[in-house]
Amino acid sequence: MLFNSPEFIFLFLPAAVVLHFVLARFGVVAAAIGTTLSSLTFYAWWNPAFLPLPVLSIVFNYLLARQIALRKGSGGRIIMIVGIVANVLVLCYYKYLDFLLSIFDGRTPAPPHVPLALSFTTFVQIRVPGGNLSAPWADQVQQLCIVCVFLSSLDRRTDRTME
Repeated sequence: MLFNSPEFIFLFLPAAVVLHFVLARFGVVAAAIGTTLSSLTFYAWWNPAFLPLPVLSIVFNYLLARQIALRKGSGGRIIMIVGIVANVLVLCYYKYLDFLLSIFDGRTPAPPHVPLALSFTTFVQIRVPGGNLSAPWADQVQQLCIVCVFLSSLDRRTDRTME
């Protein structure tokens, strides 16, 4: 589903907006959960097989951020480095593994079949956990979900090669 497609304009977007404002009557957290679920639905519409990736990535990065906040000095720094390396390795796996293997196999690499907005969400998640880690955990998860899931949907390219 593309942003300029009829199913997005006339079905998905109105449903997501209505869901957001209905849930907003119950509070900001409810609206954030609804928007996150709408964004994950949009993500899954493109390729359901990739849906676990943003969910696991958000959970992994949230847990790393909590560990960084709990440790002072070099312990937190080591965890931060492990987190950055892990995020970049996921990015490299999806974007560059076939390219590197094709060099050794002597073949032309296949076009990458990359999960939606992977580079964006990877680098946003490296940055976002450095935010306010003294805030309640629900606020932190809400911020991470909105930034990583909702904004990554906005990064979607509108060409048909993604379909």
